[in-house]
Amino acid sequence: MAIKSFKRYEKKFLLNKEQYNNLIPRLLQYMNPDEHCKSGKNYSIYNIYYDTENNDVIRHSISNPYYKEKLRLRSYNIPNSPNDKVFLELKKKINGIVNKRRVVLRLDINCYCFTFNTFIRFYNIYSTTIYC
Repeated sequence: MAIKSFKRYEKKFLLNKEQYNNLIPRLLQYMNPDEHCKSGKNYSIYNIYYDTENNDVIRHSISNPYYKEKLRLRSYNIPNSPNDKVFLELKKKINGIVNKRRVVLRLDINCYCFTFNTFIRFYNIYSTTIYC
């Protein structure tokens, strides 16, 4: 079970449809679609974020602190089997620099790890569509 680490700066921008349509062709001059983008089709990312019973993690994050962290379970498709691959990620942000550590697990192993920890529960499940 290998642990991968990512370090990057994140900037998020709100784009209208016209800005988006102008930006994508320009980006594709310098970037390649990732391995989840099959035949140029869009795909979704599914996340479960874990928090305490009092929602301490999200409350701290909303306060825009110097340091924050999130624990999440991520999948690039809807899991159909206990053997499907999922990613357990710890994301930390310190003064605007994001560091993410990720381990690949099977869904059944990951679910077992968290079901016995009753003080941790998920506070948000959402999917994000990635446009290719």
